Amino acid sequence: MSNIVLHKTLSAIADLGVAGEIGPGEWGQEHSFGQGALGSLLYRDTGQSDGANWLANVAVGQVVVSTGVATAPAYSASPSLTSLTLSTALGVASGGTGVATFTSNGVVYGNAAGVLQVTAQGAANTVLT
Repeated sequence: MSNIVLHKTLSAIADLGVAGEIGPGEWGQEHSFGQGALGSLLYRDTGQSDGANWLANVAVGQVVVSTGVATAPAYSASPSLTSLTLSTALGVASGGTGVATFTSNGVVYGNAAGVLQVTAQGAANTVLT
C-alpha cells in the first residue's frame, strides 16, 4: 500500500500561500506521508515537515476524540458527550427503559422479564392494588 495522498482540483479557489498548507496550486500533486501503519489515522500536524502525522492504531474498543485546538487527537475508552441522539429506545440491559414513550398520567412499573410498563390513567378516587 502506498502512503501517498493525491489531491484533485474541485473548483477555482485562490491559493492563500500559507506555508505548510496544501493549496489549490498543489492539488493534483502527490504528497508522500511515510511511516503510517495499517489502520493508522492521518491527521493535520503543523509541527511536522510534511504537515501531517499518524495516530497509531493500537486502541481496540476505543474511539478517537478531539483533545482541543492545536493538539493531536487521542483515543478514549470513555469519551464525554455533551448530547446524544439515539435512533431507537435504549434497552433495559443498557440502563434504559426499553420504550420510547409512555402513557400520560399512568404509573410506571417494571418486571424481571423486560421493558418497563405503564398503567392506563387511573380514574378519580381509585387505588392501585
